Amino acid sequence: MDFPASVAAQLAGNVVRCDALAEIGFLNGSRRLYNGFGTLRTNDGKLWQGIGNLGSIGGLKQAMNGAAAPLELSVSGVDAGFAAQAKGDRANWYMRPVVIYLQFFANDWQPLDMPFAMAFATMRQLTIGRQSTEGGMVYSVTIQAEGPFITRKRARYGFYSDTDQQKRFPGDRGCERTSGIEQHVIIFPRS
Repeated sequence: MDFPASVAAQLAGNVVRCDALAEIGFLNGSRRLYNGFGTLRTNDGKLWQGIGNLGSIGGLKQAMNGAAAPLELSVSGVDAGFAAQAKGDRANWYMRPVVIYLQFFANDWQPLDMPFAMAFATMRQLTIGRQSTEGGMVYSVTIQAEGPFITRKRARYGFYSDTDQQKRFPGDRGCERTSGIEQHVIIFPRS
């Protein structure tokens, strides 16, 4: 994906800012949050609720060992409606999607380009806390989610052979030409 407005602003010597946006797909309606104040309208027309710099997103890293790191999203200072939506029936949040976007902004915090989806996960655990303050109740929500590759592995006793594939899925022709290529060397790039 390219970012023409962000690149043009950077090349012009302007300040380009970046922040993460979180879209939480509850069954009874999505919630979109960002670390800011008020309501943000991105260039795709979506509205994002500001949580006033009271949130954090953990687990956004490239694993060097091939492991799929879990994602942890913590937000504090959310409204009672969000807390109630999160606290509701387990079916409302369990195995529902969480998408983290990267958004570039101009120096005045106006969005440049479209948000870029950089992480996708499904919610596995959700905890809610509340604390009484002079201004009323302050709610916090912590979501632990796992990416789609958290359980990646080949099937038990599975081989990439036509015989094994036919036992699992009769009639499938996906592995019919694998025999005989075990020792075949493919040189890349070809000259």
